[in-house]
Amino acid sequence: MMKTFLPRIKEFFNYLKNEKIGLFYHDDGDGICSAVIAAKAVKRLRGKEPDLISYSGQRLKHIVDFAKREDITKLIAVDLTLDSHKKAIEEIEKFAGILIIDHHEFEEDINSENTIQIKPELYGEKGGAANPACKLTYEVLKEVIAISDLDWVAAAGIISDSGYSQNKDFIDHILKKYNYEVKDDIFKTKLGEVSKLIGYACAAGEINECYEVLSNSETPEDFLNSKLKQYKDEVEKEVNYFVANYKKLAEFHEDVVFYNLETKYRLKSLIANILSNGHPNITFFVFQEQNERYMISARRQDGKVELNKIMAKATKHGGGHIKASGGSIEKQDLDTFKKRILELL
Repeated sequence: MMKTFLPRIKEFFNYLKNEKIGLFYHDDGDGICSAVIAAKAVKRLRGKEPDLISYSGQRLKHIVDFAKREDITKLIAVDLTLDSHKKAIEEIEKFAGILIIDHHEFEEDINSENTIQIKPELYGEKGGAANPACKLTYEVLKEVIAISDLDWVAAAGIISDSGYSQNKDFIDHILKKYNYEVKDDIFKTKLGEVSKLIGYACAAGEINECYEVLSNSETPEDFLNSKLKQYKDEVEKEVNYFVANYKKLAEFHEDVVFYNLETKYRLKSLIANILSNGHPNITFFVFQEQNERYMISARRQDGKVELNKIMAKATKHGGGHIKASGGSIEKQDLDTFKKRILELL
């Protein structure tokens, strides 16, 4: 049970006033929502937010360098896979205490005198979409400080990470708490709209702005009526085009679909989520070019394909969850990747 970690977590947050705190988060909806919850908890405990708040696309070197340069003494990482980099963690431990809250595939128990690692598998629960990082962050920190008013932020992050079906009771309860209608299509609910707007802002590359706006929003309405609205029309038009035309533009191999997007927006995850939610028994691999590489989002919602294992085998930089994984390949390796995927499936 997570309660076995609570004494250490409370001790970690006991003496924050004179600490220099660094908060690092993943650059997606789950990571942003986790970071907002963590930052607000810190502020309520010591009167100000963490000294350094930065997003990272799972780049550990970025975190180590930043933390060392900024003289961080306590480091909080949310929605980031750090347990496969024990040596780097040991380097950070030389100058900072560490709290890691994450739900990606479990690699190794790195708990130590200076590191607290919260992963569902460590207390006998499922990781992945069943326990997105924002839900874990909320459940951990509500034991330390009153944050029940941030439950809608946690719910929006869960929806962003394709975790509604596994957390339906939790999210439906929050919808009813705020007198929002519960609908069969979660993305048509008020919290689903928040999740989509977070996704649109991320697609436009406005990670910092999205974090700032969400952090300053007291209610879902505040967020939905914010300056981020400008991205809704811009990005949604592109999203609708790629969703409506995927049968013409994608490459099909029975229940496997390869889909290469040509757009200035970061849409691969959004498109992959929408298509896989609408077609849960199809495996989607959505590609987008970035810096002479193809970034890949892999999705299948019926759980019949372990995409984390498939992506780990098919790429040097792949992994994630059973239903939702990602990775990257060199541009010239695209055909080899497709052939490898069809062999593995």
